[in-house]
Amino acid sequence: MGGVRSVPGGTVSWALLGGVLGGLVGAGMWLEAVIALAAVGFVLLLMAGPWMMALAWLIGVPVVGSFANNVLQVLPFVRLERLGGGLLFAMMVWQVAFRRQARVPFSAMEKRLVAFLSVAGLSVLMVLRGKATGEWLHDDFSFYFDGYLLPMSAYLLARRLEWSESRLRLLMNLLALAAFYLATTAFLETLLAIDWFIPKNTAVIHTIERATGTFGNAAEYGVVISSLFVLCILLLTRALNPGQRLLFGGLLIWILAAAVLSKTRAAWVGLLLSVGLLYVLDRQSRPLLTLMGFTGALGVVVAVPFLLSMHGFEARLTDTGPIYNRIAGWATAVNMMLQNPLLGLHMSRYAFGINRGEYATSFGDVSGAWIRELAVPHNEFFNVGAMTGVLGFVLYLRVFSGVFGELRGIWRAPTCSDTARVFAVHVTAVWLGWLVNANFSDFANFHYINILVFFLAGTAAAVAAQLRPPAPGEPQVGRCM
Repeated sequence: MGGVRSVPGGTVSWALLGGVLGGLVGAGMWLEAVIALAAVGFVLLLMAGPWMMALAWLIGVPVVGSFANNVLQVLPFVRLERLGGGLLFAMMVWQVAFRRQARVPFSAMEKRLVAFLSVAGLSVLMVLRGKATGEWLHDDFSFYFDGYLLPMSAYLLARRLEWSESRLRLLMNLLALAAFYLATTAFLETLLAIDWFIPKNTAVIHTIERATGTFGNAAEYGVVISSLFVLCILLLTRALNPGQRLLFGGLLIWILAAAVLSKTRAAWVGLLLSVGLLYVLDRQSRPLLTLMGFTGALGVVVAVPFLLSMHGFEARLTDTGPIYNRIAGWATAVNMMLQNPLLGLHMSRYAFGINRGEYATSFGDVSGAWIRELAVPHNEFFNVGAMTGVLGFVLYLRVFSGVFGELRGIWRAPTCSDTARVFAVHVTAVWLGWLVNANFSDFANFHYINILVFFLAGTAAAVAAQLRPPAPGEPQVGRCM
Protein backbone atom coordinates (compact mmCIF):
# COMPACT_ATOMS: atom_id res chain seq x y z
CA MET A 1 0.00 0.00 0.00
CA GLY A 2 2.96 2.29 0.55
CA GLY A 3 3.55 2.55 -3.19
CA VAL A 4 0.14 4.12 -3.85
CA ARG A 5 0.22 7.90 -4.28
CA SER A 6 -2.63 10.02 -3.03
CA VAL A 7 -4.39 12.23 -5.56
CA PRO A 8 -4.54 15.90 -4.56
CA GLY A 9 -8.06 17.01 -3.68
CA GLY A 10 -7.78 20.01 -6.00
CA THR A 11 -7.03 17.73 -8.96
CA VAL A 12 -10.08 15.60 -8.20
CA SER A 13 -12.28 18.70 -7.90
CA TRP A 14 -11.16 20.10 -11.24
CA ALA A 15 -11.57 16.69 -12.86
CA LEU A 16 -15.13 16.43 -11.54
CA LEU A 17 -15.90 19.95 -12.75
CA GLY A 18 -14.51 19.15 -16.17
CA GLY A 19 -16.59 16.00 -16.30
CA VAL A 20 -19.78 17.83 -15.35
CA LEU A 21 -19.20 20.62 -17.89
CA GLY A 22 -18.29 18.09 -20.57
CA GLY A 23 -21.47 16.14 -19.87
CA LEU A 24 -23.62 19.27 -20.07
CA VAL A 25 -22.03 20.40 -23.34
CA GLY A 26 -22.27 16.91 -24.77
CA ALA A 27 -25.98 16.88 -23.98
CA GLY A 28 -26.44 20.22 -25.71
CA MET A 29 -27.17 22.01 -22.43
CA TRP A 30 -25.05 25.08 -23.20
CA LEU A 31 -26.90 27.50 -20.94
CA GLU A 32 -26.65 25.14 -17.98
CA ALA A 33 -22.92 24.71 -18.64
CA VAL A 34 -22.39 28.47 -18.67
CA ILE A 35 -24.37 28.86 -15.42
CA ALA A 36 -22.34 26.09 -13.76
CA LEU A 37 -19.08 27.69 -14.89
CA ALA A 38 -20.25 31.09 -13.66
CA ALA A 39 -21.16 29.59 -10.28
CA VAL A 40 -17.68 28.11 -9.93
CA GLY A 41 -16.10 31.43 -10.86
CA PHE A 42 -18.30 33.16 -8.31
CA VAL A 43 -17.16 30.81 -5.54
CA LEU A 44 -13.52 31.32 -6.51
CA LEU A 45 -14.00 35.10 -6.33
CA LEU A 46 -15.44 34.83 -2.85
CA MET A 47 -12.45 32.78 -1.80
CA ALA A 48 -9.98 35.19 -3.41
CA GLY A 49 -11.01 38.10 -1.19
CA PRO A 50 -12.34 41.67 -1.54
CA TRP A 51 -9.67 43.00 -3.88
CA MET A 52 -10.30 40.39 -6.58
CA MET A 53 -14.05 40.81 -6.10
CA ALA A 54 -13.66 44.57 -6.60
CA LEU A 55 -11.61 44.01 -9.75
CA ALA A 56 -14.16 41.57 -11.17
CA TRP A 57 -16.98 44.01 -10.34
CA LEU A 58 -15.37 47.02 -11.98
CA ILE A 59 -14.30 45.17 -15.12
CA GLY A 60 -17.17 42.72 -15.35
CA VAL A 61 -20.08 45.19 -15.33
CA PRO A 62 -19.25 46.92 -18.67
CA VAL A 63 -17.99 43.73 -20.35
CA VAL A 64 -20.45 40.99 -19.38
CA GLY A 65 -23.02 42.99 -17.43
CA SER A 66 -25.50 43.19 -20.31
CA PHE A 67 -25.47 39.40 -20.73
CA ALA A 68 -25.63 38.67 -16.99
CA ASN A 69 -28.49 41.11 -16.46
CA ASN A 70 -30.47 39.50 -19.29
CA VAL A 71 -30.40 36.30 -17.23
CA LEU A 72 -30.80 37.95 -13.81
CA GLN A 73 -33.84 40.01 -14.81
CA VAL A 74 -36.10 37.16 -13.68
CA LEU A 75 -35.04 37.98 -10.10
CA PRO A 76 -36.45 41.23 -8.63
CA PHE A 77 -33.86 43.96 -8.02
CA VAL A 78 -30.93 41.64 -8.81
CA ARG A 79 -28.47 43.09 -11.33
CA LEU A 80 -24.77 42.40 -11.73
CA GLU A 81 -23.70 45.88 -10.60
CA ARG A 82 -25.93 45.66 -7.50
CA LEU A 83 -24.95 42.08 -6.75
CA GLY A 84 -21.22 42.75 -7.09
CA GLY A 85 -21.30 45.91 -4.99
CA GLY A 86 -23.40 44.27 -2.28
CA LEU A 87 -21.14 41.23 -2.06
CA LEU A 88 -18.02 43.38 -1.93
CA PHE A 89 -19.51 45.42 0.90
CA ALA A 90 -20.48 42.25 2.80
CA MET A 91 -17.01 40.77 2.37
CA MET A 92 -15.32 43.86 3.76
CA VAL A 93 -17.71 44.05 6.72
CA TRP A 94 -17.00 40.38 7.42
CA GLN A 95 -13.26 41.00 7.45
CA VAL A 96 -13.57 43.89 9.90
CA ALA A 97 -16.06 42.10 12.15
CA PHE A 98 -14.61 38.60 12.28
CA ARG A 99 -11.01 38.81 11.13
CA ARG A 100 -10.12 41.79 13.30
CA GLN A 101 -8.94 43.81 10.32
CA ALA A 102 -8.13 47.40 11.27
CA ARG A 103 -10.97 49.80 10.65
CA VAL A 104 -10.24 52.72 8.38
CA PRO A 105 -11.67 55.90 9.95
CA PHE A 106 -14.00 58.05 7.88
CA SER A 107 -12.26 60.85 6.02
CA ALA A 108 -13.62 64.36 5.58
CA MET A 109 -14.53 63.40 2.00
CA GLU A 110 -16.50 60.38 3.16
CA LYS A 111 -18.40 62.47 5.68
CA ARG A 112 -19.55 64.65 2.79
CA LEU A 113 -20.75 61.55 0.97
CA VAL A 114 -22.66 60.34 4.01
CA ALA A 115 -24.24 63.78 4.55
CA PHE A 116 -25.61 63.89 1.01
CA LEU A 117 -26.71 60.26 1.01
CA SER A 118 -28.56 60.82 4.28
CA VAL A 119 -30.52 63.80 2.93
CA ALA A 120 -31.21 62.03 -0.37
CA GLY A 121 -32.24 58.86 1.50
CA LEU A 122 -34.69 60.78 3.64
CA SER A 123 -36.02 62.44 0.50
CA VAL A 124 -36.67 59.15 -1.27
CA LEU A 125 -38.35 57.73 1.84
CA MET A 126 -40.83 60.63 1.77
CA VAL A 127 -41.94 59.52 -1.69
CA LEU A 128 -43.16 56.24 -0.17
CA ARG A 129 -46.14 57.99 1.41
CA GLY A 130 -49.23 57.24 -0.66
CA LYS A 131 -47.34 54.97 -3.06
CA ALA A 132 -47.35 51.18 -3.41
CA THR A 133 -44.21 49.67 -1.90
CA GLY A 134 -43.46 47.56 -4.98
CA GLU A 135 -43.75 50.55 -7.28
CA TRP A 136 -41.57 52.65 -4.96
CA LEU A 137 -38.87 49.97 -4.83
CA HIS A 138 -38.88 49.53 -8.60
CA ASP A 139 -38.94 53.21 -9.56
CA ASP A 140 -37.66 55.42 -6.75
CA PHE A 141 -35.51 53.39 -4.38
CA SER A 142 -33.70 51.74 -7.30
CA PHE A 143 -33.09 55.24 -8.72
CA TYR A 144 -31.52 56.34 -5.41
CA PHE A 145 -29.59 53.07 -5.02
CA ASP A 146 -28.16 52.92 -8.56
CA GLY A 147 -27.57 56.63 -9.04
CA TYR A 148 -26.18 57.64 -5.65
CA LEU A 149 -25.86 55.02 -2.90
CA LEU A 150 -24.02 52.35 -4.89
CA PRO A 151 -21.58 54.66 -6.75
CA MET A 152 -20.67 56.68 -3.67
CA SER A 153 -20.21 53.46 -1.72
CA ALA A 154 -17.66 52.50 -4.39
CA TYR A 155 -15.46 55.31 -3.08
CA LEU A 156 -15.61 53.97 0.48
CA LEU A 157 -14.93 50.42 -0.70
CA ALA A 158 -11.97 51.33 -2.93
CA ARG A 159 -10.39 53.42 -0.19
CA ARG A 160 -10.43 50.40 2.15
CA LEU A 161 -8.82 47.94 -0.26
CA GLU A 162 -5.14 47.06 -0.11
CA TRP A 163 -3.20 48.52 -3.04
CA SER A 164 0.29 48.10 -4.44
CA GLU A 165 2.15 49.07 -7.62
CA SER A 166 1.39 45.71 -9.19
CA ARG A 167 -2.29 45.79 -8.25
CA LEU A 168 -2.74 49.28 -9.64
CA ARG A 169 -0.96 48.25 -12.84
CA LEU A 170 -3.23 45.22 -13.18
CA LEU A 171 -6.33 47.38 -12.71
CA MET A 172 -5.18 49.80 -15.41
CA ASN A 173 -4.33 47.01 -17.87
CA LEU A 174 -7.69 45.33 -17.38
CA LEU A 175 -9.48 48.66 -17.89
CA ALA A 176 -7.52 48.99 -21.14
CA LEU A 177 -8.78 45.56 -22.24
CA ALA A 178 -12.33 46.60 -21.34
CA ALA A 179 -11.82 49.78 -23.38
CA PHE A 180 -10.73 47.73 -26.41
CA TYR A 181 -13.83 45.56 -26.15
CA LEU A 182 -16.18 48.52 -25.72
CA ALA A 183 -14.56 50.41 -28.60
CA THR A 184 -14.96 47.37 -30.84
CA THR A 185 -18.69 47.27 -30.11
CA ALA A 186 -19.00 50.81 -31.51
CA PHE A 187 -17.82 49.68 -34.94
CA LEU A 188 -19.91 46.52 -34.85
CA GLU A 189 -23.02 48.49 -33.94
CA THR A 190 -22.81 51.59 -36.13
CA LEU A 191 -21.08 50.15 -39.21
CA LEU A 192 -22.38 46.57 -39.29
CA ALA A 193 -25.67 46.91 -37.34
CA ILE A 194 -24.63 44.08 -35.00
CA ASP A 195 -26.44 44.28 -31.65
CA TRP A 196 -25.88 41.02 -29.70
CA PHE A 197 -24.08 42.93 -26.91
CA ILE A 198 -26.82 45.55 -26.42
CA PRO A 199 -28.81 45.03 -23.16
CA LYS A 200 -32.15 43.30 -23.58
CA ASN A 201 -33.35 43.74 -20.00
CA THR A 202 -33.99 47.48 -20.25
CA ALA A 203 -35.06 50.13 -22.74
CA VAL A 204 -32.10 51.27 -24.85
CA ILE A 205 -32.10 54.41 -27.01
CA HIS A 206 -29.80 55.66 -29.79
CA THR A 207 -28.97 52.12 -30.99
CA ILE A 208 -27.37 51.61 -34.43
CA GLU A 209 -27.55 55.35 -35.24
CA ARG A 210 -25.10 56.13 -32.42
CA ALA A 211 -22.74 53.80 -30.56
CA THR A 212 -24.24 52.63 -27.27
CA GLY A 213 -22.12 49.53 -26.62
CA THR A 214 -23.26 47.61 -23.55
CA PHE A 215 -25.02 50.64 -22.04
CA GLY A 216 -28.49 52.08 -22.18
CA ASN A 217 -27.70 55.06 -24.40
CA ALA A 218 -24.97 56.82 -26.36
CA ALA A 219 -24.47 59.51 -23.72
CA GLU A 220 -23.21 57.06 -21.09
CA TYR A 221 -21.20 55.16 -23.68
CA GLY A 222 -19.53 58.39 -24.80
CA VAL A 223 -18.41 59.42 -21.32
CA VAL A 224 -17.29 55.89 -20.37
CA ILE A 225 -15.15 55.43 -23.48
CA SER A 226 -13.73 58.95 -23.08
CA SER A 227 -12.82 58.25 -19.45
CA LEU A 228 -11.03 55.04 -20.45
CA PHE A 229 -9.18 56.99 -23.15
CA VAL A 230 -7.80 59.33 -20.48
CA LEU A 231 -6.64 56.38 -18.36
CA CYS A 232 -4.98 54.70 -21.35
CA ILE A 233 -2.93 57.85 -21.96
CA LEU A 234 -1.27 57.11 -18.62
CA LEU A 235 -0.40 53.60 -19.80
CA LEU A 236 1.13 54.92 -23.00
CA THR A 237 3.18 57.72 -21.45
CA ARG A 238 4.59 55.32 -18.83
CA ALA A 239 5.14 52.38 -21.21
CA LEU A 240 8.56 50.80 -20.71
CA ASN A 241 9.36 49.53 -24.21
CA PRO A 242 8.52 50.28 -27.88
CA GLY A 243 6.18 47.30 -28.11
CA GLN A 244 4.00 48.59 -25.28
CA ARG A 245 4.02 52.09 -26.74
CA LEU A 246 2.90 50.76 -30.12
CA LEU A 247 0.17 48.65 -28.49
CA PHE A 248 -1.25 51.46 -26.35
CA GLY A 249 -0.88 54.00 -29.17
CA GLY A 250 -3.03 51.84 -31.44
CA LEU A 251 -5.51 51.33 -28.64
CA LEU A 252 -5.88 55.09 -28.14
CA ILE A 253 -6.67 55.58 -31.83
CA TRP A 254 -9.25 52.78 -31.66
CA ILE A 255 -10.90 54.27 -28.55
CA LEU A 256 -10.93 57.79 -29.97
CA ALA A 257 -12.69 56.61 -33.12
CA ALA A 258 -15.30 54.89 -30.95
CA ALA A 259 -15.86 58.11 -29.00
CA VAL A 260 -16.56 59.86 -32.32
CA LEU A 261 -19.09 57.17 -33.24
CA SER A 262 -21.02 57.83 -30.03
CA LYS A 263 -22.00 61.17 -31.63
CA THR A 264 -22.20 62.64 -28.12
CA ARG A 265 -21.12 66.26 -28.26
CA ALA A 266 -20.79 66.68 -24.50
CA ALA A 267 -18.43 63.68 -24.40
CA TRP A 268 -16.27 65.27 -27.11
CA VAL A 269 -16.03 68.56 -25.23
CA GLY A 270 -15.34 66.76 -21.96
CA LEU A 271 -12.59 64.70 -23.58
CA LEU A 272 -10.91 67.79 -25.03
CA LEU A 273 -10.91 69.51 -21.64
CA SER A 274 -9.65 66.35 -19.92
CA VAL A 275 -6.75 66.08 -22.35
CA GLY A 276 -6.04 69.80 -21.92
CA LEU A 277 -5.85 69.33 -18.16
CA LEU A 278 -3.38 66.47 -18.62
CA TYR A 279 -1.26 68.71 -20.83
CA VAL A 280 -1.09 71.31 -18.08
CA LEU A 281 -0.52 69.00 -15.11
CA ASP A 282 1.45 66.04 -16.50
CA ARG A 283 4.62 67.22 -18.23
CA GLN A 284 5.58 63.72 -19.28
CA SER A 285 2.45 63.46 -21.40
CA ARG A 286 3.00 66.73 -23.31
CA PRO A 287 5.03 65.31 -26.24
CA LEU A 288 2.41 62.62 -26.77
CA LEU A 289 -0.51 65.02 -26.47
CA THR A 290 1.13 67.47 -28.87
CA LEU A 291 1.59 64.68 -31.41
CA MET A 292 -1.98 63.56 -30.83
CA GLY A 293 -3.21 67.11 -31.41
CA PHE A 294 -1.51 67.42 -34.80
CA THR A 295 -2.46 63.89 -35.84
CA GLY A 296 -6.02 64.39 -34.65
CA ALA A 297 -6.41 67.62 -36.63
CA LEU A 298 -5.16 65.85 -39.75
CA GLY A 299 -7.44 62.90 -39.04
CA VAL A 300 -10.46 65.17 -38.76
CA VAL A 301 -9.73 66.69 -42.16
CA VAL A 302 -9.43 63.25 -43.72
CA ALA A 303 -12.41 61.75 -41.88
CA VAL A 304 -14.94 64.58 -42.30
CA PRO A 305 -16.15 63.51 -45.79
CA PHE A 306 -16.61 59.92 -44.57
CA LEU A 307 -18.36 60.98 -41.37
CA LEU A 308 -20.71 63.34 -43.18
CA SER A 309 -21.69 60.50 -45.50
CA MET A 310 -22.79 58.40 -42.52
CA HIS A 311 -26.52 58.43 -41.91
CA GLY A 312 -27.48 60.95 -39.26
CA PHE A 313 -24.00 62.29 -38.50
CA GLU A 314 -24.41 65.73 -40.11
CA ALA A 315 -27.93 66.04 -38.69
CA ARG A 316 -26.57 65.25 -35.23
CA LEU A 317 -23.88 67.94 -35.50
CA THR A 318 -26.27 70.66 -36.65
CA ASP A 319 -29.35 69.78 -34.59
CA THR A 320 -30.14 72.72 -32.25
CA GLY A 321 -33.25 71.15 -30.72
CA PRO A 322 -31.37 69.41 -27.88
CA ILE A 323 -29.74 72.72 -26.98
CA TYR A 324 -33.06 74.53 -26.64
CA ASN A 325 -34.78 71.81 -24.63
CA ARG A 326 -31.79 71.60 -22.30
CA ILE A 327 -31.89 75.34 -21.63
CA ALA A 328 -35.63 75.16 -20.93
CA GLY A 329 -35.13 72.05 -18.79
CA TRP A 330 -32.40 73.72 -16.72
CA ALA A 331 -34.51 76.80 -16.11
CA THR A 332 -37.50 74.68 -15.08
CA ALA A 333 -35.41 72.54 -12.70
CA VAL A 334 -33.92 75.64 -11.05
CA ASN A 335 -37.44 77.02 -10.68
CA MET A 336 -38.48 73.78 -8.96
CA MET A 337 -35.58 74.08 -6.53
CA LEU A 338 -36.18 77.75 -5.71
CA GLN A 339 -39.89 77.24 -5.11
CA ASN A 340 -39.23 74.21 -2.89
CA PRO A 341 -35.95 75.23 -1.22
CA LEU A 342 -36.14 73.10 1.91
CA LEU A 343 -37.11 69.61 0.73
CA GLY A 344 -37.50 69.91 -3.03
CA LEU A 345 -39.99 67.71 -4.86
CA HIS A 346 -38.45 64.62 -3.17
CA MET A 347 -36.13 62.14 -4.82
CA SER A 348 -38.03 60.17 -7.42
CA ARG A 349 -37.19 58.82 -10.84
CA TYR A 350 -40.06 60.77 -12.38
CA ALA A 351 -40.06 63.88 -10.19
CA PHE A 352 -39.15 66.28 -13.00
CA GLY A 353 -41.33 64.71 -15.67
CA ILE A 354 -44.45 64.63 -13.52
CA ASN A 355 -44.11 68.24 -12.31
CA ARG A 356 -42.55 69.99 -15.30
CA GLY A 357 -45.79 71.54 -16.52
CA GLU A 358 -46.44 73.31 -13.23
CA TYR A 359 -42.93 74.80 -13.04
CA ALA A 360 -42.20 75.38 -16.74
CA THR A 361 -40.46 78.70 -17.32
CA SER A 362 -38.74 80.49 -20.16
CA PHE A 363 -35.14 81.63 -20.28
CA GLY A 364 -34.43 84.56 -22.53
CA ASP A 365 -35.74 83.77 -26.00
CA VAL A 366 -36.07 80.05 -25.20
CA SER A 367 -39.70 79.23 -24.45
CA GLY A 368 -40.68 76.92 -21.64
CA ALA A 369 -42.64 74.96 -24.24
CA TRP A 370 -39.38 73.22 -25.17
CA ILE A 371 -39.77 70.97 -22.10
CA ARG A 372 -43.05 69.43 -23.24
CA GLU A 373 -41.35 66.13 -24.12
CA LEU A 374 -38.65 66.14 -21.44
CA ALA A 375 -38.76 63.51 -18.69
CA VAL A 376 -35.50 64.84 -17.17
CA PRO A 377 -33.85 68.29 -17.21
CA HIS A 378 -30.59 66.96 -18.72
CA ASN A 379 -28.48 68.41 -15.93
CA GLU A 380 -27.45 66.21 -13.02
CA PHE A 381 -26.91 69.06 -10.55
CA PHE A 382 -30.14 70.91 -11.27
CA ASN A 383 -32.07 67.66 -11.16
CA VAL A 384 -30.69 66.95 -7.68
CA GLY A 385 -31.67 70.48 -6.65
CA ALA A 386 -35.20 70.01 -7.98
CA MET A 387 -35.58 66.74 -6.06
CA THR A 388 -33.84 67.58 -2.77
CA GLY A 389 -34.03 71.37 -2.55
CA VAL A 390 -31.25 73.83 -1.84
CA LEU A 391 -29.89 71.71 1.03
CA GLY A 392 -29.42 68.62 -1.12
CA PHE A 393 -28.06 70.74 -3.97
CA VAL A 394 -25.39 72.33 -1.74
CA LEU A 395 -24.43 68.99 -0.19
CA TYR A 396 -24.12 67.47 -3.66
CA LEU A 397 -21.84 70.28 -4.78
CA ARG A 398 -19.74 69.73 -1.66
CA VAL A 399 -19.21 66.11 -2.72
CA PHE A 400 -17.62 67.21 -5.96
CA SER A 401 -15.64 70.07 -4.52
CA GLY A 402 -14.37 67.52 -1.98
CA VAL A 403 -13.34 65.04 -4.69
CA PHE A 404 -11.46 67.66 -6.70
CA GLY A 405 -9.90 69.10 -3.55
CA GLU A 406 -8.68 65.70 -2.40
CA LEU A 407 -7.25 64.80 -5.81
CA ARG A 408 -5.56 68.18 -6.05
CA GLY A 409 -4.03 67.66 -2.63
CA ILE A 410 -2.58 64.32 -3.77
CA TRP A 411 -0.96 65.49 -6.99
CA ARG A 412 0.47 68.55 -5.29
CA ALA A 413 1.81 66.76 -2.20
CA PRO A 414 5.57 66.10 -2.26
CA THR A 415 5.05 63.47 0.44
CA CYS A 416 3.05 61.28 -1.95
CA SER A 417 4.74 58.77 -4.24
CA ASP A 418 5.14 59.57 -7.92
CA THR A 419 2.68 56.78 -8.69
CA ALA A 420 0.04 58.33 -6.44
CA ARG A 421 0.52 61.81 -7.89
CA VAL A 422 0.39 60.88 -11.56
CA PHE A 423 -2.57 58.56 -11.01
CA ALA A 424 -4.42 61.34 -9.19
CA VAL A 425 -3.78 63.70 -12.12
CA HIS A 426 -5.40 61.29 -14.58
CA VAL A 427 -8.31 60.58 -12.23
CA THR A 428 -8.83 64.35 -11.95
CA ALA A 429 -8.99 64.53 -15.76
CA VAL A 430 -11.59 61.73 -15.76
CA TRP A 431 -13.63 63.65 -13.20
CA LEU A 432 -13.41 66.83 -15.26
CA GLY A 433 -14.89 64.96 -18.22
CA TRP A 434 -17.63 63.60 -15.94
CA LEU A 435 -18.38 67.13 -14.70
CA VAL A 436 -18.77 68.48 -18.23
CA ASN A 437 -21.08 65.65 -19.25
CA ALA A 438 -23.12 65.91 -16.03
CA ASN A 439 -24.16 69.40 -17.07
CA PHE A 440 -25.88 67.96 -20.13
CA SER A 441 -27.24 64.62 -18.86
CA ASP A 442 -28.93 63.20 -15.78
CA PHE A 443 -26.24 60.87 -14.48
CA ALA A 444 -28.41 59.21 -11.84
CA ASN A 445 -29.95 57.29 -14.72
CA PHE A 446 -26.49 56.06 -15.68
CA HIS A 447 -25.00 53.25 -13.64
CA TYR A 448 -21.50 52.18 -14.56
CA ILE A 449 -19.85 55.55 -15.15
CA ASN A 450 -20.74 56.73 -11.65
CA ILE A 451 -19.32 53.55 -10.11
CA LEU A 452 -16.16 53.97 -12.19
CA VAL A 453 -15.40 57.59 -11.26
CA PHE A 454 -16.07 57.16 -7.54
CA PHE A 455 -14.06 53.92 -7.44
CA LEU A 456 -11.14 55.66 -9.15
CA ALA A 457 -11.29 58.56 -6.69
CA GLY A 458 -11.32 56.15 -3.75
CA THR A 459 -8.42 54.23 -5.28
CA ALA A 460 -6.43 57.45 -5.68
CA ALA A 461 -6.96 58.26 -1.99
CA ALA A 462 -5.95 54.73 -0.96
CA VAL A 463 -2.87 54.65 -3.18
CA ALA A 464 -1.73 58.01 -1.80
CA ALA A 465 -2.05 56.69 1.74
CA GLN A 466 -0.56 53.24 1.19
CA LEU A 467 2.28 53.63 -1.32
CA ARG A 468 5.23 55.28 0.37
CA PRO A 469 7.47 57.69 -1.54
CA PRO A 470 11.07 56.60 -2.02
CA ALA A 471 13.67 57.50 0.58
CA PRO A 472 16.23 60.19 -0.38
CA GLY A 473 18.46 58.78 -3.10
CA GLU A 474 16.18 55.75 -3.67
CA PRO A 475 14.77 55.42 -7.24
CA GLN A 476 11.06 55.31 -7.89
CA VAL A 477 9.68 51.79 -8.14
CA GLY A 478 7.86 50.65 -11.24
CA ARG A 479 7.81 54.05 -13.01
CA CYS A 480 4.18 54.41 -11.96
CA MET A 481 2.62 52.01 -14.45
